[in-house]
Amino acid sequence: MQLGCLAWAMVLSTQPQKWGMRTFFAIVFLGLTGTLMATQTRADIAGLAAGCVVALWLLGRRQTRIWAFAGLVLLLLFATLWIHHTRRLDWVSPADSGTHFRVLMWEDGVRLIREHPWFGVGMDTIFNHWQEWNIRGFSLYRVIYHFHSDYIQIAVERGLLTLAAWLWFVVAYLVFLFRLLRRTHEHSRFATAVVAGVLAAFVGYLVPSAVQYCLGDDPLVMIMFFYFGLAVAIDRLLKTPGALDVP
Repeated sequence: MQLGCLAWAMVLSTQPQKWGMRTFFAIVFLGLTGTLMATQTRADIAGLAAGCVVALWLLGRRQTRIWAFAGLVLLLLFATLWIHHTRRLDWVSPADSGTHFRVLMWEDGVRLIREHPWFGVGMDTIFNHWQEWNIRGFSLYRVIYHFHSDYIQIAVERGLLTLAAWLWFVVAYLVFLFRLLRRTHEHSRFATAVVAGVLAAFVGYLVPSAVQYCLGDDPLVMIMFFYFGLAVAIDRLLKTPGALDVP
């Protein structure tokens, strides 16, 4: 999902005369999109679409936005039909066991937050005390997992103060990327595309993080903070005269 957002941003930003590079990024994007479609993961597909819309809005010209947006609509339509055909599910299906499990976990998570608001119940303690705390999803589905939401998971395990710190990081990071994007416009088309791709990828990450515990997924978090490092590196290069004054 995050790699696809960056590849899409590079497709939008690469100049038409550089058809070889543009074709390469397009192949990468289509390959990653096809792979993501094969997983039939609704939240991640929605995250990719959201990230692509952000990159399109930041980098696309008017005509490009129209055609690319139409393509994204077709992508979502195809994804909807594909998921319905393979899993017999809609985007939100109350009959889906996964959706029911999520709702149960969210309800019990909110209950535990009310009972332990400031510092939470402790990291990973639900694995040992779920029966004591009556985690219904675990007992009903015989699956000991997580709360299927970054925000609920953080608040349950670490408390509302830690959740506030995470939300502060999210807002501060988005503000930093928007400001960095404005600065790179004056220096480098390539750097602008990278920053736009990083911003799109983070927006894409935030979409599934509302219904999945993405912070518990090591590869996903590793890519997110690798992109964070890219943005910080570009920010520091901007402070070096001439470092980014390239096409």
